[in-house]
Amino acid sequence: MATPGLLLLMNSAAFAFYALHSKAVDRSILTIPLIFVGISLALSEPITRHSSPEFLYKSERLLAEVALILILFSDASYVRFARLRQN
Repeated sequence: MATPGLLLLMNSAAFAFYALHSKAVDRSILTIPLIFVGISLALSEPITRHSSPEFLYKSERLLAEVALILILFSDASYVRFARLRQN
């Protein structure tokens, strides 16, 4: 069974990959979301096979909430406040 510790380790490895290679990825045609989707697809079958349905449901909900938080904050970081004040 996939344990929370194992999933945390996999997420940490993906984050470390991003941290170490973000500059090289910025110069390539690949984007970070595309890389993480590829990693997720590669890991989804082993995780699904070795986890209980209850654990998967809780993990999916947590992942969806964290993804929503990251997307909303990322989107908000591109707001130009000076331009908003002009309007």
